[in-house]
Amino acid sequence: MASSPEKKQKTASISSTSSLLRFYRTPAFTAHANRTLLAYLRAQVADAGLQVEELVTEYCFYVETKDDAGALSAADQETLHWLLSETFEPQQTRPAEPFLTTEKPNEWLVEVGPRMNFSTAWSSNAVAICQACGISAIKRIERATRYLVRYSSTKPEALETLKEALLRHECDRMTQQVYEKPLVSFWHGKTVQPVRKIPIMERGIDALKEINEEIGLGFDDWDLQYYLNLFKEKLKRNPTDVECFDMGQSNSEHSRHWFFGGKIVVDGKEMPQTLFQMVKNTLTENAKKNSVIAFHDNSSVIKGANIVTLGPVNPGEPSPVQERTLDSHLLLTAET
Repeated sequence: MASSPEKKQKTASISSTSSLLRFYRTPAFTAHANRTLLAYLRAQVADAGLQVEELVTEYCFYVETKDDAGALSAADQETLHWLLSETFEPQQTRPAEPFLTTEKPNEWLVEVGPRMNFSTAWSSNAVAICQACGISAIKRIERATRYLVRYSSTKPEALETLKEALLRHECDRMTQQVYEKPLVSFWHGKTVQPVRKIPIMERGIDALKEINEEIGLGFDDWDLQYYLNLFKEKLKRNPTDVECFDMGQSNSEHSRHWFFGGKIVVDGKEMPQTLFQMVKNTLTENAKKNSVIAFHDNSSVIKGANIVTLGPVNPGEPSPVQERTLDSHLLLTAET
């Protein structure tokens, strides 16, 4: 089990040797969520010669202060500690020192957190809350999850099966990564490429073709000729690679629907309907009676029914709730 937290909160003893402040809170998951993940892991390694005995979790909050802010005051540290703690379990949160450590051979500890090259929505919300509480020195807060798995194994290679199972379930490789050691900075080691000018004034359409291939803009011959004329003849300047990328996105089929919304010519004869019109015509008159919204910005709404629900007597302020009847429609969303 995780070591017992000290009853005295150590809000004033944050280590100053790190560029990031760290707070730890255990457990990270509710009892139900912990049991669900534990059952999943046990099922995944059942045939691998490994038995998962226990799963313990904690959050690690990484706090970055503004460059010119200096160290947080004792009062700000205390407020921050209070914000990051559970209301009824303040002793389960402490700075600098994790609750989970690996002390025995058959233990595996892994930390999963957001990728460092962008701030998460969670961080934006957390920073806004800190600012509302008077802590103006905080620049970014990110939350990572630490997993301590205790297991018994008859096969040395079985641990790899366990690692793969947990990371496959808990780490979204698009937005998260494994932290091999505690972070000391949010620096991700990547630099922003300088803005380039594409020399179409000097080299013409060949320069536009090269950037089209290099960053995958998807320009066809008509697009290339159009943008060449726009910059060379009308604007009389070279575009930047940023402008080219923006044109590739904003004028794509996904955004403008040139093909689906355009006139279709087959064997020299213009068709009476666009592809979009053909799709929308599948909505019959009878079906329209059952639709509140149809073919509208990737969304539609189908008529629902009257339902009884609970709502506040005085919305916008503390008040009792009461039963009320309202129309509840069915929302369908699809991204093309």
